Amino acid sequence: MLKVHGRSSNEKLVVTFNKCGQPIGDKKIRYELSNFMGTLVKDHVSLTHVNWHLVPQELKNKMLQYILYFSSFISHPRTF
Repeated sequence: MLKVHGRSSNEKLVVTFNKCGQPIGDKKIRYELSNFMGTLVKDHVSLTHVNWHLVPQELKNKMLQYILYFSSFISHPRTF
């Protein structure tokens, strides 16, 4: 995911969301966002967390801040 992780903060990925918090628009952008988020979860969330709701909020917030650094949301997604 060097494509996203290697970007500077002024080269943000622009993502549009519908009112349900789902990414819409360009399929390539949605795929890139999905892969980007997947690598973050894989690298930062322990396998002992079998349920996303059990992941500490502090860790979710840290990952969200990292995503926001590389992404520009046209319509903000729902919060974790």
